[in-house]
Amino acid sequence: MGELSRAIAGIVRSVCETMLGLEAELAAPGDPPDGPAGCVQFAGAWTGGVLLRCDAALARTCAAILLADDHCDDAAVCDALGELTNMVAGNLKAVLPAPSRLSLPVVVASGLPAAGAAALARGPDVELEDVHFRLPPGHRLEIAVWRDAAPCADPPDRRLPADIPG
Repeated sequence: MGELSRAIAGIVRSVCETMLGLEAELAAPGDPPDGPAGCVQFAGAWTGGVLLRCDAALARTCAAILLADDHCDDAAVCDALGELTNMVAGNLKAVLPAPSRLSLPVVVASGLPAAGAAALARGPDVELEDVHFRLPPGHRLEIAVWRDAAPCADPPDRRLPADIPG
């Protein structure tokens, strides 16, 4: 396991334990989780992104814990998954080269292709780290982090919303 994968594992364990009260254990790669996926992108000295995928039952469990509501609707589940993705990305940003900025999280409720994270690693200049976890009782979580090793410049008119004065 490389340095970035170790950092991802530590961050995911910390977020799961402190925010959810759940223990995340490393797991061997398997079939991709069939539930929702959250994505946050990085721009700047480190260009790439984080994709968090989990099974639907884990997404509902996370939403119930984060929102203290056992009856979360689909929109609340997506909001909670976006927040978890943002927590992982924000913690990861702290160990990546600076300066880097984060996008807002985007969540896909379902229907991400089975190739998922591997589809992000197309092209000779993209590096991918894919780390898998198991959470009790038998839930699956996948974190994929990709980096564009040859990023293009960030033109002034393509600034992230956080960079625009207002």
